[in-house]
Amino acid sequence: MLRKAPAAASAATRFQMPTQMPSTTRFMAGGVGDRSWSQHDLGGNNSSGQVEWVDELPLGERPTAPTQEEELAKIRLQVEGTRTYAAPVVWTDEIARDGGVKRALDHLLDIVSEGNWDKYAELCDKNITCFEPESVGYVAKGLKFHQFYFDLPGDPPAVKPNVTLADVHVRLLTGGDSAVVCYIRLIQKMGSNGPETHKSNETRVFEKAAGHWICVHFHRTPV
Repeated sequence: MLRKAPAAASAATRFQMPTQMPSTTRFMAGGVGDRSWSQHDLGGNNSSGQVEWVDELPLGERPTAPTQEEELAKIRLQVEGTRTYAAPVVWTDEIARDGGVKRALDHLLDIVSEGNWDKYAELCDKNITCFEPESVGYVAKGLKFHQFYFDLPGDPPAVKPNVTLADVHVRLLTGGDSAVVCYIRLIQKMGSNGPETHKSNETRVFEKAAGHWICVHFHRTPV
């Protein structure tokens, strides 16, 4: 004997809401839940098919949405946390601990560019020795040899020459009262046909006297 199939249960019969919800159950106005503020996964659909969650925070207790600036600040913090930085460069070569030799060299070459003989004589030993093109292969000794070129007549240049030192190497000798400096000197100046750059390889030897570095020898080779 065939039995008549029971009628389909209504939506209200399929989902029976409890007659009394626990004290922790909260609903949004209108019965539509907001899952983003639910504290756990308990919940379901009501008789109208609307979503309802347990322990949902009321509107008045919800924190305000973050501003755009706050969101950007949060992103920046996340980026900074993943960014890596190279270690800072710390120069520990001989120039950084030359005891002032490089500074004395710069001062001496500035005096040469200015053509100031009196200052030059103060910065050099009276028995200074040198090899340079003007000494035509001989070692020149004493300041008189150099004073000749300082005393030559001539008008000061309209444009002051610019001196650049490259590949400077400073070595303090035993005791720290003498030093050897090797470098390439580039001189930019105005020539008869416009700007010119002259280059020379140079070595200078300094000794410390009365707390000041004095040049006692140099070797200059134009290249």
